[in-house]
Amino acid sequence: PVSPWEVRSVDRGFRGSGRAVAGDVAVKDGARQAFAVDVVAAVVQNGDRYLLCQRPVGKRHGGLWEFPGGKVLDGETLEAATRRELAEELGVRTTRVFGEIERFQDEASEFLIHFLQVEIDGEPFAHEHQQLDWFLLTEMRALPLAPADKALVHLLTSGRAP
Repeated sequence: PVSPWEVRSVDRGFRGSGRAVAGDVAVKDGARQAFAVDVVAAVVQNGDRYLLCQRPVGKRHGGLWEFPGGKVLDGETLEAATRRELAEELGVRTTRVFGEIERFQDEASEFLIHFLQVEIDGEPFAHEHQQLDWFLLTEMRALPLAPADKALVHLLTSGRAP
């Protein structure tokens, strides 16, 4: 599906990539809207498997699989938000945040999702999700994924991820 949002840079004009960077605005039906909500998504690997969680039914993208994470609070860094969200959602301690892999605008929303590669300590437990599991990249391509997560999986499987 085509998103009704376009990503425009304040300084560079329309980029057309679907990827957003700090300072970008969203344009929907000709109206400019600033990206209002930063969201972190933790890319956690265990060998050749990645941790994904299934969103609760009744929430945005309910029933779809995603990388765990959540909204960044006012004044919070991406790293701090990742540590807090993984502790709250999964009951694990984040031991290392390597940095941002990519960021994507969530379809038809103000959410700018920052995908960060992280290491964790502890056994994750689904406190807020329906379930969680570890998947190979090839398995992830067959899952019903939230749109931004699907874009990241495509990037990872294409070998174009940084």
